[in-house]
Amino acid sequence: MRKARPLNLRAPLLGAAEVAALLGWSPNKVSTYAARGTLPAPWAWLASGPIWSRAAIEAYRVAHIASPESKQEPVRQPEPEPKPAPRVERVRFTSRHGGLMLFGGPRGTVKFSGGVYETDDPEEIAWLRRLPTFGVDFREEPVTTS
Repeated sequence: MRKARPLNLRAPLLGAAEVAALLGWSPNKVSTYAARGTLPAPWAWLASGPIWSRAAIEAYRVAHIASPESKQEPVRQPEPEPKPAPRVERVRFTSRHGGLMLFGGPRGTVKFSGGVYETDDPEEIAWLRRLPTFGVDFREEPVTTS
């Protein structure tokens, strides 16, 4: 069995294994990037595969691969303070059907009592306004405060 030779990273021409070692990649990644045209064009193609000039790979490394110093965690900006939720006024819905019941609301069943249903829940108000029967079986009316 033949003993593997150590890589010569100082040579002016580099094969895929030497390029992989210089860039900190696997030889498979070098082949993939070469096939995509992401790496510099090989200096030549031999029976064993492509070879690159060391200078071209060094330039690529400087331009495209971050140095260990630049891989530091980015400085995180503090989260902005949440805005207070807008105050929702009480909303009154009225129906000509005295005991109307609407099923599937965010808080369960909505039951009109005497044709009136009042809520200050923004999710429930939005759900009621989106129903196809809004404006037909029931409508919204302003709440008067005394």
